Amino acid sequence: MAGFRRLGVAAIVAGMAYAGMSHAAVYDLNADLSSADWLAHLNDDLLGYWDDATADPATQSGSMPYRLCNDGSLVTYGVACEGVTLAQSKAPVQTVVGQSRQVYSYALAFHMTGNTEYLDLAKAGYEYLISPSTFYDDTTGLYRTSYNVATGAQSGLANVQQQAYALLGQGFLAYVTGDASIQAQTAAGSAAIMDRFGLQDASGSFTGSFAQTVDGTDAGPNIVMQLDQLNAYKVLLAQTSDGAAQANVLQEALATARYLREEYFDTATGLMREQSYSSGISISGYNYGLSAKAFWFIDQLAQQAGDAELSAWAQDAARKLFVTAYDADLGAWRTSQDLTGVASDTLWWWEYAELDQYASQLAVSDPVLAQMVESAQSFWLDNFVDHRTNAVGEEYGGVFPSLVVSQDSLTGEYGVAADTNAPKHYQWIAGFHAFEHALVSYMSEAMASGEAITLYFADAASDFTLAYGMQAQSQTVEQILSGTTTVYAVTYTGLSYALASAIPAVPLPAGGLLLLSGLAALCLHKRRRRLG
Repeated sequence: MAGFRRLGVAAIVAGMAYAGMSHAAVYDLNADLSSADWLAHLNDDLLGYWDDATADPATQSGSMPYRLCNDGSLVTYGVACEGVTLAQSKAPVQTVVGQSRQVYSYALAFHMTGNTEYLDLAKAGYEYLISPSTFYDDTTGLYRTSYNVATGAQSGLANVQQQAYALLGQGFLAYVTGDASIQAQTAAGSAAIMDRFGLQDASGSFTGSFAQTVDGTDAGPNIVMQLDQLNAYKVLLAQTSDGAAQANVLQEALATARYLREEYFDTATGLMREQSYSSGISISGYNYGLSAKAFWFIDQLAQQAGDAELSAWAQDAARKLFVTAYDADLGAWRTSQDLTGVASDTLWWWEYAELDQYASQLAVSDPVLAQMVESAQSFWLDNFVDHRTNAVGEEYGGVFPSLVVSQDSLTGEYGVAADTNAPKHYQWIAGFHAFEHALVSYMSEAMASGEAITLYFADAASDFTLAYGMQAQSQTVEQILSGTTTVYAVTYTGLSYALASAIPAVPLPAGGLLLLSGLAALCLHKRRRRLG
């Protein structure tokens, strides 16, 4: 289906008086990208980096690689490679975070491609994850931090953030399969976290906060101890549950969302703090990615719960954040700032992805934000993706964890450099953020351009509701038998992001004309990459 017309820069500048008004029109976020290009990005850039791992018998049995070299090759014991030190090559220690993130990524790969080989990998990885001989502690219902493949040694119980990510992969696998046993395992994990980490007030009510460790009595001060309960599993668990179970998860999650707003939101800057007010821990700056993730998942949760006030608050805060984070000269998101408001020259992949995802959903009704997203997504594909080639001309693929931005003092031109020796695969960069970014960008581009897209479910799945707050006007289902697996190819039309079109566009800040002028200049000279 042909995309809607994208407003030209001249039209945006001429229409700058629209600021503060609501816009129902739909704009193509990226004239050079289509949803098919995001599918190609998943297959070529992301899954391509995992080719060796995917073909490895250990991976196929469920044991996900603890590290990969930066060219995508498997680690050889006692041999250093780019991204893996000698000491790391001699320490084959898997983590619950890395294992779960790879289960998530393979489940998502099936969801976007329909390839049941990825589904089989996700299922095998899930069974490995919940084995008492590796990560699962069947006496507590919680998960251990790590497992040594060589010695069989198991660590103690993970902290509350790691427990949240233990549920990430299985929660998404339950979503795409409708498997009642996986859903029950995820729900049991959520209940175990509440039992061992959830904190109560004097009346016995859940405060919305979690202790950092199993023996902790105070709320973990860092925002991720609370926030990652929402983004890793609770928002999706609430969506896939029903009846009393759904009401209970929503109640718990809403308590955490409100705790986040009360304890971490800085009204002076409009950003989220990394450390809570009550902890008394000082902060050195603000992380835009954490702020975007908090606003995004609070918004999704509020929409599920029917809390219009909380949803409007999150969307309003996010739109202001995007104006702060966007660097019009660079054509990209900055990802953090210090206390004086100076943005960091280092851009981190996960922070950038979080900004990009939520912005792409809200941009459909906001032409200024749409222009930001258009450029920012091109920047992601051009700079965060590893386009280096091996001896036979094959791209390494994968995503660099960070970029450093520099500016020539004479010409004013920007340079962007990746640390090519920084690891592209370990527990905290094991697919998750880049794969999530691919799926959300895939859906958002279809929403913006009016395209229909197809996503895949399997086994007992029957609801076919979209994740990440997305909705569709209609869906058609084709049932396919792949071996012994029943696959449902679900084609969606008329995608939307819930209340996005009902929230007024963010007013332009002082200097807004300069921002728009920068966007106009940027669109005249910037290079865009079209995939495939």
